[in-house]
This record gives sequence, C-alpha cells and structure tokens, in this order.
Amino acid sequence: MRDLVRELIASIDPQSLLQRIVEQVCARIPNASGASVALRTSGGFLEVLATHGDTGAIQGRVVPVADTFQIYPLESGKSEIIGDTATDPRLTPQVRAISERLGVRSCLSIPLMNAGAAIGTLSVVAPMPDAFDLAHVEPILSITEFLGVLINSNAQLATLLNNLLHSTAAPSYNRAAADFLASVVLPELSERDELERVIDEVLRDGRIDPVFQPIVDLASGRVVAFEGLSRFASEPVRTPDVWMMMAHKVNRGVDMELKALRGLLDAALAIPDRYSVTVNLSPLALADAEVQQVMLAYPQKLVVELTEHEPAPELLSVSLEPVRRHGIKLAIDDAGSGFAGLTTILRLRPDIIKLDRELTIGIENDPARRALAAALSHFAGDIDAATVAEGIETDVQMQLLRDLGIHYGQGYHLARPQSVAALRDSVLARP
Repeated sequence: MRDLVRELIASIDPQSLLQRIVEQVCARIPNASGASVALRTSGGFLEVLATHGDTGAIQGRVVPVADTFQIYPLESGKSEIIGDTATDPRLTPQVRAISERLGVRSCLSIPLMNAGAAIGTLSVVAPMPDAFDLAHVEPILSITEFLGVLINSNAQLATLLNNLLHSTAAPSYNRAAADFLASVVLPELSERDELERVIDEVLRDGRIDPVFQPIVDLASGRVVAFEGLSRFASEPVRTPDVWMMMAHKVNRGVDMELKALRGLLDAALAIPDRYSVTVNLSPLALADAEVQQVMLAYPQKLVVELTEHEPAPELLSVSLEPVRRHGIKLAIDDAGSGFAGLTTILRLRPDIIKLDRELTIGIENDPARRALAAALSHFAGDIDAATVAEGIETDVQMQLLRDLGIHYGQGYHLARPQSVAALRDSVLARP
C-alpha cells in the first residue's frame, strides 16, 4: 500500500494537461518551434516536466537552477528574452551548447507564480535569432496564472496523500483508500503496482532456467559457440522477451537481466573453454557497472549481444571500453531489421553482426532478402566482423547463406536450445 501511495504522490502532476498546454502555447506563439514547462525542486534544481517540438530532448532533465537561463525569470519574477543564444553573455557554455544541439537561437521564458513566489517557468524557443518580444508575453500570462493554481492544487493533494502514507489507521483501511484513489486519479498506477509486485516476486524467488543454443560454422558444420538463453519458470507462462519488457516497464529491467546473466554464466562454466558463450543484454544493462563486473569475472570466452531495436545510449561505446579491452566481443542483434540497428552498427563497430531471423525466413524464394544478406556479408568483411544468421530452419537456407558468405548460423535445423546437462549427452559428447 505504501508503495502505491508513494507512486500517487509522485504522479499527481497532470502530465497530460501540461503536455497539452505546451503544445497549444507552441501553436499560438508566432515563430515558436518548441515549448517547455520546468519546476523548481528541492536542493536548487530545475526539472523539465513537459516539452513539445524542439525542446523534446530535454524532457525529464533535472539540472541546477544556476546552470540554466531560467534563473533570471525565477529570480526577477518577470519574463526574460534571449535574443540570440549564440551571443547572449548571460548564458553559460553548457546552456549555449544545449541550445546549439537543439537548434535553438531564441528563447522567451515566463515565471510561473504561486503565492507570490516563482516556482517554475514556461519557456518558448525558436530556431532563428530575435524571434520574440514582450508583445508575445501577454497572450500567455493567463496560462501561467492557471498553471500556478494547478500546481498549488496538486500540492494540497500531495499533503492529503502524505497524511494517508503516515496514517496509523488499520492497514486494510489505508489500502482500500489508496486503491480507490489510484483507480480514480490515475488508474494505471493500480496496474503498475500489481506489475511491480509480480516482477519483485520473480526477482526474489522466481526460477530462470539457462539453456544454450549451438552456433555452427556453416563451412565445416562444427559447433563453435553457444548462445545463452533464459527460460522463466514463473506463472503465468510468458516468453522471456515479455518478462524483460514487463521488468523494464517498472524500472526493474537491469535487475532482471542481471539475475538471468548470473544464472547463464554459472551454468556456462560447465561448457569447455574452447567454445565461446554469447549472452543477450539490452543497451541499458550493458552500460551498468554491476553487469560489467559480472561479465569481467567470467573466466572463459564471452560474447555480449546487444538486443532491442531502440538506439543505444550515446555513451555506450565509452562504457563498453573496459569490457572490450578485456577481450569480450560485441555482437549486434537483428541487423537489417531497421535503421536504428544499422546506425548502432556504425557507431559501435561490433565484432559480430547477426542477421535477423526475419531475413532468413523465405530467403530461398526472395531475391531481395538474398541481396540484403549478401550486402551485410560484404559490409561485415569490410569492418572485419563475423556474421551469424539466425532462424535457419532448412538445409536449403543453410547452404544458401553459406554461399552468400555468411560465416555461422543457428536455428532449429541445426540444433535447438538445450540445458547444459542435455548438451553433455549430445553436442558436447561429439569429438
């Protein structure tokens, strides 16, 4: 119950309303290409709560007030204008760099007032210099007054919720109140609370079984590596990607990936060290220090496969340096499945490029698929990367991919994922 109330306290700001406000402000102010609402937080910080247009990249950012242009309207209680971000002497180098990255040259910032104090700002930006003057302020002054009242109402609701959080009434009474309030004010919180409970139970007591799928040299037919995969034993039955997605949805994703990684690497110690072992990790987990420590402690040949189709964090290549220096190789999953995957390949320069199973399926009947596979094979050769085709289900596919220059393959035609115990009686039993 307490976690649910804390979530309510943290979520009472009407984000959707603030979002509509910045969208409408941007639409109604001439020359505006973006807008944002930011509020003061404890410790002298400013948090960006809503953005639209060119300000989208700063959504959720929390920065010291002193490092922002908004310090001027916050201190003066009056609207302030930046005529040109490239030359205004009031801007810090950090603010100037952010403006340049966003393509912003002008900014109009209006303080949000509550009980005579500036509690935040409503800012509008434009890509050209001298886009605003004080005449643009009048149409949105009433909006800023409304925002101040709205924020004050939220503060009162937060007080009531805090009283509930620290109430000495019977737990069942407080739980009923919290559930009812969540269902009325923010119904998705009730669903999130239940999802957190399920994920925390899996993290605490759930069993994640490691299995390993052989990766085969298409030229010789020999097994050269194994991809480690996780199978969740928890009810209800869900695929591993669904469990991981659910965990990431409640900010437990890295914890879940770490739990699966530990189990995989412990089991993989039974695999002879002449084979490399591949593990799958998201960009977020790959950049995590504890995850990297677990990988660095593994004494045998290791490949880490970057999953997910979203762009990798900008600093991922930097955070991966100690891992790659240690000899751990990097593979990119689902190459050819989208522009984001290709740009990640260009940025990270992996040791191994994996062809998505969607590219393999039907490749024997599709010249376009064959052309793309051949192009990826040629590209991989130019950057000294090996290639692995996923999802091979027929002998024809295997031979065709080999003829196109693909080095390795995996799929049900070659071998299914198996436990280490099963591998001992099959693949590992071969000379």
